Amino acid sequence: MPYVWSLSGGALPPGVILTADGSIAGIPTAPGNFQFSAKVADSQGGSDTKDFALTTKAASAVPRITTASALPDAIVGKAYTQEIAASGGSGNYAWVTSDKTLPSGLVLEAAGNLTGTPTAQGAFSFTINVTDSDGVMAKKVFSLTVKAVSR
Repeated sequence: MPYVWSLSGGALPPGVILTADGSIAGIPTAPGNFQFSAKVADSQGGSDTKDFALTTKAASAVPRITTASALPDAIVGKAYTQEIAASGGSGNYAWVTSDKTLPSGLVLEAAGNLTGTPTAQGAFSFTINVTDSDGVMAKKVFSLTVKAVSR
């Protein structure tokens, strides 16, 4: 049975819409606390309404990873350290990789440092997430080339 969603009261943040399939989409252009009611209707004429609350933050209140996407090259068998930095958000940051594809021998420390001794050469791509103390997350894709030991 197909369902159709619509906004039946209140307001979403400016720049944000409720689509007919029930998705909330867009880029909020103003911070604030927004209350709205969403209505869902089925093809048989049945419907239901529910109230929701949505909070948006100013761009400066959202963490942003500031380290360049292309990291300095590493060399197989040589210690490597690269700080991954962020700005914005609130409180402390928690760092994790979301796709577990770091080069073999490297780890992302909780403080945001990529460290270790790579064990295999190649071109690697991986995603790093940072979450602030309010639970707001940012992510960025990084690339790192690990070169063979030069002789």
